[in-house]
Amino acid sequence: MARQTFRQIVAAVQRYPSLDTVSLGQIIDTVASVAQDLYNQPWPWNYAEDNVLVPAAYSTGTVNVTNGTSTVTGVGTAWVSSPPTGTWYGRRIRFGNSNLDYIITSIDSVTQTLQLHQVVNLSASLVNSTYTIYQDTYLYPEDYIPGSDVALLQPTIRARIPKIPRYKFEMAMNAGLRSFSTNIQMFYCDHGQDMTTGTYSGRMRFRLGPPPTGPAELRLCYHRVAPDFSASGYIMLPDGFDEIVELMSAAKLYDLQKLQGLSDPVKAIATGKLKLLRRSANTQTIDDVPNATMEMPDSSISQWGLMISRM
Repeated sequence: MARQTFRQIVAAVQRYPSLDTVSLGQIIDTVASVAQDLYNQPWPWNYAEDNVLVPAAYSTGTVNVTNGTSTVTGVGTAWVSSPPTGTWYGRRIRFGNSNLDYIITSIDSVTQTLQLHQVVNLSASLVNSTYTIYQDTYLYPEDYIPGSDVALLQPTIRARIPKIPRYKFEMAMNAGLRSFSTNIQMFYCDHGQDMTTGTYSGRMRFRLGPPPTGPAELRLCYHRVAPDFSASGYIMLPDGFDEIVELMSAAKLYDLQKLQGLSDPVKAIATGKLKLLRRSANTQTIDDVPNATMEMPDSSISQWGLMISRM
């Protein structure tokens, strides 16, 4: 079966019974919406990669700060000038051996002062104190689907960095330098939205052995948003399964027209084809076996006892 273009699917939906009175614009919008929703599901072909550069922590010189104020004065420092959205905007600073960090909002002078998001409350002023400035918050790629599957990987030690809930992250950070889940202290969480760009920009926050020693480069594998569709473009499903978009679009239009009797059978066919596509994607053979009949499950119970097979 040849793959259908976006325009061909729109024309096919127009030919469905009782949909000839629906405007062309509504059909186009419905097909585009359904196609986008389908493509944004976690298909194995719908992933992208990016690298995350972790800069080295900075601790040259010492700092003075009056307790109850938000201005930090550096001695022997060479900070990077950082107006809002600048290079060091949003980085964190820790004083001495304290586990408490403060967020940097701006650096007024590369050799003298920086401003914090809130006042320092350490019970006493600091004089010639050691400090550490580091970055632990990063933007997701622009085409990342918020909340979808992500793999953050450490190539040097060939490990995947675990994702944990936000509150668990904060508890671990406030506990100091103790080991978390392994002796390699790496974990990350979602960190909300970057409010400086004016558009949605999802952020993640992670710890690479607090504070990060960097520079280090991590690999991010993520679930990406489907690109916009063009009239002559093809629906981005495998050959033969683009009919799912046609069926689901027709069912959605039937629902909008309150034609449940026509909608239900179309939905049933679309659901069956979608299940078949998911099964096909989830059970595809691995390169080192000749066919699907030789593919083994992750684990199973055999007649002779426990049998553990490879993943």
